[in-house]
Amino acid sequence: MSQILTKISTIDRKLFSVKKNELNLLLKGVLSDTDKVITDSINTFIESNTSKEYHNILKGASKNKENYERGFFVRMGFELFNPDWQSICDAMASVELRYANLVVTDDIFDDNDIRMLSSSIRKQYGDNDAISIAAILKSLSSIALIRQINKNSLDPIVLMQLGEKSHICIYEGQLMDLSTSKLEIDDLSEHFYLDLIKKTTGDDVGFCFELGGRLAGCEEKDALNLRGAGTSLGIAMQVRDDLLDYVNDDSLINKRPFRDFSSRKLRLPIYLAYKFATTNEKSRIETLYRLGIQDEKDAKFISKVVFKEEVIIYLENLLEKLKESAFNNFHEIDTMQKSVVDIFDTIINDIVKI
Repeated sequence: MSQILTKISTIDRKLFSVKKNELNLLLKGVLSDTDKVITDSINTFIESNTSKEYHNILKGASKNKENYERGFFVRMGFELFNPDWQSICDAMASVELRYANLVVTDDIFDDNDIRMLSSSIRKQYGDNDAISIAAILKSLSSIALIRQINKNSLDPIVLMQLGEKSHICIYEGQLMDLSTSKLEIDDLSEHFYLDLIKKTTGDDVGFCFELGGRLAGCEEKDALNLRGAGTSLGIAMQVRDDLLDYVNDDSLINKRPFRDFSSRKLRLPIYLAYKFATTNEKSRIETLYRLGIQDEKDAKFISKVVFKEEVIIYLENLLEKLKESAFNNFHEIDTMQKSVVDIFDTIINDIVKI
């Protein structure tokens, strides 16, 4: 799952390194305000609904990235129609608890021991305990959403079905992702890849934007535009996140590099690297994909072929199409909240960038 607003970076295609690109002050400020509200709400739900001995474990599992960006996307969808975004703190906590559930299970699937440069939940407590922790987080997410729906006097069936269908979609995408380990590199297609990440990060982000709008009582056409904008944004962010997996520096990307490659998860960057590789490069990519990266020399080679000019241009063109789709959907919404639109444009123009 993509960490949407975490470690915003641009990639220097000549040096094959990452340069930090600071968020503008406005976006940093609203993210900070949102994080504080969500943290308080998450802690309240954990303390009110679980046994005391598990409070610290669950709180630790819920803080798995630099910002609570999914809750922030719910806020954005809501603020387009209602400025009182703190009134939906339960919903913002709900999507973050759901995401925490997905992160814990994702790390189990990926055999991942590192999360935000620290030990992952599965590493700290083992896979069996991690499964139970993930299940509790998902239940807390549902409790938080139900509470928010009741506060807003909305139809619980519609919004709960929306959330659960989204959750099913994400796990179908996870199954698709796991299935790629059985494929050879040249078996992947762009269509399959885009369908996979649409079902995971795309649907997740799209749901967050739509949820915010529906909690504000927006019209159906606006809810659908929010879903479309969020889905395109989420897909674009995941494309970028998959590319960052091949940056050979864990201090820059806040995760272990080459995680997808090592677990034989086929994603578009390595497929394109193979597609544009020379005959000798293809042979070496195949060998490393089969045997794994053995040393720093191997790591540098894989990073170099992924960040070839042809690969970067291909991904830039794909991102431009996704950004245009997200922009068009978002600007179809009739709103007086120009600051929210400006923030969305900042994300689209300055963050989804290679």
